[in-house]
Amino acid sequence: MSVDIENGTEESEEQEKEQEVRKTWKSRLVYHWPVAFKISELILSALCLGLIYEPVDTVGMGNTRLHHIGVMYTAYTGSMVIIFGILIGRCLRDQLGYRTSFVFSCSSAALFLTTGVLLTADRAELTKDHFFHPSRYLLNMMTAAVVLTFVNCVVFAADAVVTFIRRQDF
Repeated sequence: MSVDIENGTEESEEQEKEQEVRKTWKSRLVYHWPVAFKISELILSALCLGLIYEPVDTVGMGNTRLHHIGVMYTAYTGSMVIIFGILIGRCLRDQLGYRTSFVFSCSSAALFLTTGVLLTADRAELTKDHFFHPSRYLLNMMTAAVVLTFVNCVVFAADAVVTFIRRQDF
């Protein structure tokens, strides 16, 4: 009888340890969700910048649509610089308030939405041009950049919503 009680105690101890491990993973995930959002935003911004550089340079959009290009590069590089600063601050254990993070995510979502709309309009103008037809790969790169811009807009918006709901400092 005492053996059964000891076995039952050992099983319950194993279950408790397993639950503790699950709790630690869950607590780690809850603690690190802002970092996951920021890293995905950073990667998407870098991909957008890398994909749009050659079409803008080759087609010469800087000569005719400089105001569109200014907004685009401001959105991409500005968000990358700010996210780098936020992540470095996180590594140095400096806390950023949730309000600041919320405002940054909302403004970045608006900037990326504006950039996506402007790039969609620019791509439509390039395909309508009767005298100059850009290479197909340039249009494909531009399309990929536009799609990733809208995806990044959604990620920024999701980050803003989760930050507002959880009210957790970064």
